[in-house]
Amino acid sequence: MITLDFDIAVVGGGFSGTLTARILAKQGRTVLLVDSNKQPRFAIGESSVPAGNMVLASLADRYELSDIRPLAKYGSWKQKKPGLACGLKRGFSYFFHSTGADFDPGHNHENELLVAASSSDALGDTHWFREELDFLFLKSARDAGVTVHDGTTVDSIANQGGHWQLELGSGISVKAKWVIDASGRRQVTSKLLGQHAGDSTNDSSATGLLHTNTSAIYSHFEDISGWHTWMTQSHNGSKEYPFNSDHSAQHHLLDDRWLWMLRFDNGITSAGLVIPNIESYPTDVTEIWDTTINQYPSVKRLFHSARLASTPQKLIGAGRMQFLNHPLQVEGLVRLPSAFGFIDPLHSTGIAHNLIAIERTVLAMEKYWESPVLQTTLHAHELLQFEEFLVSDLMIDTAYKCMGSPSAFEAATMLYFAAAIRYEENRMRQNDDSMGFLCAHEPFWKSAAEEVHKVCTKLDLAESKNQRKIESRVRNLIEPYNTAGLCRTDINSMYAYTAAE
Repeated sequence: MITLDFDIAVVGGGFSGTLTARILAKQGRTVLLVDSNKQPRFAIGESSVPAGNMVLASLADRYELSDIRPLAKYGSWKQKKPGLACGLKRGFSYFFHSTGADFDPGHNHENELLVAASSSDALGDTHWFREELDFLFLKSARDAGVTVHDGTTVDSIANQGGHWQLELGSGISVKAKWVIDASGRRQVTSKLLGQHAGDSTNDSSATGLLHTNTSAIYSHFEDISGWHTWMTQSHNGSKEYPFNSDHSAQHHLLDDRWLWMLRFDNGITSAGLVIPNIESYPTDVTEIWDTTINQYPSVKRLFHSARLASTPQKLIGAGRMQFLNHPLQVEGLVRLPSAFGFIDPLHSTGIAHNLIAIERTVLAMEKYWESPVLQTTLHAHELLQFEEFLVSDLMIDTAYKCMGSPSAFEAATMLYFAAAIRYEENRMRQNDDSMGFLCAHEPFWKSAAEEVHKVCTKLDLAESKNQRKIESRVRNLIEPYNTAGLCRTDINSMYAYTAAE
């Protein structure tokens, strides 16, 4: 049997694994990247947020990743990487529909919410077409000296006192000082160590702590009609939009579920139906999809000429999307957020959370390699990462509890936007890698999220007086940090600019 010796073994070939591996190779470490798949491969589209773009730019500058640096803004991406598919994201848009009726925005945008995260298209965030971007990151990692073994599995892993021993499906044995798990939902190291979140009987599963409970049906489509074009033609109020609503993470909130849409410049749209509180895996995904789309005339119009994209060329159903692992505090092991837990597509937290954790990991390894301080630092990061998931879960589930009321939902999302902006402002001032995503390192934000979640759980939000209570409570809570004018009643849910920069 062949035995290979590395400083670090990274498991998972998505953007988080390949970017981490590349940076560590730039630091002079010997790095192996193992992935069970071959690229390019399908991955559902995701969208960035200002916090994630800040981190990506910082990593690119610090480690001289000149090919990555343009991806931090839409304008530089299109200028420097015109052949790499992406989409323009100016912010978030939300549209509240009623069964059997054309969409009605309301006299003062009562059924709409648009929140801008940038002041221009050039400075906009982006939708990541992961199929191409992950492949680019993989090639860049190889060019940086990372040894890549793709199309092979990790069949076993054991800590042998000072190093890890990994047995690969290809018959190769690997010895590594550190293992970094970026394997996503496969949770490779957690499963092999008997600690994965999918085992509800295992005390190390923290999934039971999560409030959010959703499943999804999703795919990539071609020829989905433009929502903004139709709104411009049929509703004069769209003139007050702070940006083109198709250039956003677009949310169509239905009676008991919601639909996301992320449009890419190559004509493909990522679309997914998120269903709260489903009791079992959605077996007939096509029937559920078609039935839902056909119940809402304005949504049905969007999909009138749409067809599934060649990749994956099918609807994909997921059971409960949420999972979370407890911190393990195991010597020599790092689990990035993608393999540690997942909350929900709502609020677009995935890219930013992973980039923040990548930065903490690689900076610690740069500063403390071969020092006992490294293990202590990364253990502290793991505990913080756990808190980040709990705070995210509270904020996201609060939004779900408020989905039946546009005004209450807007208030719930303002708590999230306030925390996100606070992180951006903190970062611009001090660039401190101990800061938590959504300011989870600041006790106030978890306390605020817990309080609003508790109130929303108790109140009947069908009553307007209770909706006003939520609005008032959130407004008062975030007031000391509300530098972006959130919760304003005079702008009719049209937030023209909320980013910290």
